[in-house]
Amino acid sequence: MLLDNHIIFNQCISFLKKDINEIFDNKLKIEVFNIDEKDHYISARYVLTDFIIEIEGFHDLFDIIIKDKTNAFCHLSYEYKYDSILNINNLRNAIMLLKQMISSKCFPLYFKQNNKLYVKFNGSIKRIKHIGEYKNESN
Repeated sequence: MLLDNHIIFNQCISFLKKDINEIFDNKLKIEVFNIDEKDHYISARYVLTDFIIEIEGFHDLFDIIIKDKTNAFCHLSYEYKYDSILNINNLRNAIMLLKQMISSKCFPLYFKQNNKLYVKFNGSIKRIKHIGEYKNESN
């Protein structure tokens, strides 16, 4: 089982170093890439024209965060359901959803100011008490 995990981990590293850029038509610029094979930890940060994409994997799970230049953020999981168990198929599927989300340019970005949470969406800014509040209003 340990060997299988190591193979999957290395496949994900290879995907994040090479194949992800093909999905984004070679428009991503890798900024930071950290690997700790002993703890099965991956951290990748990519720059796209308007956004920064952060992908973090630890042991057998991963997360994808989109940020703008002001550090307002949105987790991919806020907008799409996907399997976050770290393997090449789940990672590829999540990246395809990420591309779709960024291409639509229609997703909220959250930020904190003075210990209050705000959302930027469709050119407006609104204060919210928690992220679920915005999702309930937008449905």
